[in-house]
Amino acid sequence: MVKLKDAQLTREEARALDMRERSTQRTHRFLNAKQRTIGIDKFSLDQQVQEKNEMLEQEKERELDYARRQEELCMYLDEQALIKERNKMDQLRDVKDTLDEQSSLPKNNAIAMGSLDLDRCGSSSLQCFTGEDHEGVSRKKSQQTQLRQWCSRGIYERETKRRQEEETEEDYAKYVFEEDKARCAVAYEEQNHRMEVQRAVMKENLRLANEHQRKRMEHLEQDKRLEEEETKSICASPFFCEDTEYARSAVADHRVRPDHFKGFTKEEITHTFKENDIVVAEKEELKKCAEDKENDWAMEQNEMVAQMDTMERRKQEAITK
Repeated sequence: MVKLKDAQLTREEARALDMRERSTQRTHRFLNAKQRTIGIDKFSLDQQVQEKNEMLEQEKERELDYARRQEELCMYLDEQALIKERNKMDQLRDVKDTLDEQSSLPKNNAIAMGSLDLDRCGSSSLQCFTGEDHEGVSRKKSQQTQLRQWCSRGIYERETKRRQEEETEEDYAKYVFEEDKARCAVAYEEQNHRMEVQRAVMKENLRLANEHQRKRMEHLEQDKRLEEEETKSICASPFFCEDTEYARSAVADHRVRPDHFKGFTKEEITHTFKENDIVVAEKEELKKCAEDKENDWAMEQNEMVAQMDTMERRKQEAITK
């Protein structure tokens, strides 16, 4: 443990000394006016670029070395696979040759039926043993036939069941269709009845609206007639409409009695309105004349400004020439 600590301290001291030395060189280079540069340290940048290029070259060499090793490994694996395949084919060929050689022996070519020559054949050439089932083939055929019959019966039952289900579904679909058809007919009849009721209600509402409009017009006519009669009665009533002739003086017609003034007559009111109309017309005429004068003045000023601009432009052109 003490040796590890000493080694670590030695590395830290070496690193500190190296940093101190680089700092001293850098300070000496900065203080030397012939070597220092302003803004950047070209020597350090060149050194960094060189180190980076060296690292890139090393990385490229490592990648090439790795690719070369991978290629060699693939070639070795392919060779091993080819060798295994070749050995397997050789083993299969040897087994086939052995089987062919054994099948060519006389003991392996015994006849299936008939007398056997025990001098030429061994005990393994026997075709029938005691207790052997000679009817196995026929029984197997009968079992296969029975199995086919069972399968056919099962298929027939399944087909029958499927047809019954299809017929049931078809009957249900027909029932649903007829039910939907009946419902549509009932809905159509209900809709027609509803539309007839709506049309009847609309006609009744229209009749009631016309009746209400007629009564309203009658009430309006009656109100208008009553208002006209009331107006006539008010105009004919001496209480509301006093006779203005009481205000005339007995000495002269153009004089009135202030203590018996009952208002102006219709002729006087009409004459006053006419005079007011004349005054309004004169004011409009004066206003129109003033507007015409203003427009004439504005046009005259615009023409004068245009002439002054023309003269100024000509003067500038003469000066320029």
